[in-house]
Amino acid sequence: LEQCDCPGAVAERERLHQEQLKRQREEELRQRMRKIERIFDQSRLGKRFRDRTFETFEVRDYNKKAFEIALDYAQNFDEYKEKGEGLFIAGGYGVGKTHLAAAITNYLIQNLKATIIFGNITTLLGQLRFTYSDDSEYEELQLIRELSDVDLLVIDDLGKERPTPWVEEKLYNVINERYENYKPIIVTSNLGLEEIEKRLETCGGAIVSRIIEMCRGVKIMGADYRKEKIK
Repeated sequence: LEQCDCPGAVAERERLHQEQLKRQREEELRQRMRKIERIFDQSRLGKRFRDRTFETFEVRDYNKKAFEIALDYAQNFDEYKEKGEGLFIAGGYGVGKTHLAAAITNYLIQNLKATIIFGNITTLLGQLRFTYSDDSEYEELQLIRELSDVDLLVIDDLGKERPTPWVEEKLYNVINERYENYKPIIVTSNLGLEEIEKRLETCGGAIVSRIIEMCRGVKIMGADYRKEKIK
């Protein structure tokens, strides 16, 4: 059968074609959102940090440089990933360290750029310690492998954990595994690298040495914005 080329038939075919394209776009959007949600779930990024984006970051004179570095890192993550290069973001309480780390995480997930795990070391190692219980879904090696294999591991507030030999050993294992395989990390801390090394008495030197080689240092000097809110 030949298609009719009269104006009415042409218009109807165009209408059906546009409807089909619309359905395809809607289905692609649904699939994209489902994938984004799965990556968010895998990332372990808490609900509080879902709105910590570059758009909601309050840029000030003292944090402008750190903001620019973090934004560049997110926008050019493929290049940094290839080199295994991460960030070490240091500064006092309430200067925006975690916000910037979460903003990078949100950007990469929303743009389907990377698989990420985000958490403070106490939480991450707490999940690892849980593997010793009978109720655990993971074996220890499986969880270490998960922390080692994601495209980006974000360790928030390094230095706040209680530095037991077990904690140091597991932290070293994860960082070293990523170091050897050019897998980037982002670390935030209220402490400088020398302070972290002293605090982690067993493996501190080896851990800090790898962080120095893997990460670009970013220092934020400023006031605690949380305290400003209650003045």
